[in-house]
Amino acid sequence: MAPDLLLVQAEADLWQPGAAATALARPAAWQSPDALDTWATIAAAITANAPEQLAPWVYLVSLGAAVHDSGTATRMGQILTVAVIEGEADSALELIGASAEAAMVRGIPAASWMAAVRSELGGAVVAGHLVGVTVDDVERFLERLVQEPDRS
Repeated sequence: MAPDLLLVQAEADLWQPGAAATALARPAAWQSPDALDTWATIAAAITANAPEQLAPWVYLVSLGAAVHDSGTATRMGQILTVAVIEGEADSALELIGASAEAAMVRGIPAASWMAAVRSELGGAVVAGHLVGVTVDDVERFLERLVQEPDRS
């Protein structure tokens, strides 16, 4: 789907993870060099209109990006970082959990995923894209994820 069409479809789905999320959950969607920019636009719109829907989108989008090549963990870290930047301030742990679950489902080694998340989120912190978040906060988020598995 073209980026504009994805955004229109996401809005038509009332920002619920429907047809547009399904399209981004396919590995072919991540072959485009503009895929991350498309995701950033959609993530910002989701946050503006239905922020509670961002974590399910992160999960589905991360499934699509996890295509088992050498850049998979980094791509997943980038998707997560975009979501954390665009999302509400208190949603980081939930978004990290959604990404971690997608990595587990796709068989991405936990160490690779964590290193990528550390690198991508840490880089965003250092660059000033995550106001009020420190590199230590990123570490605490990752530690909490390991210590407090999803109980749902």
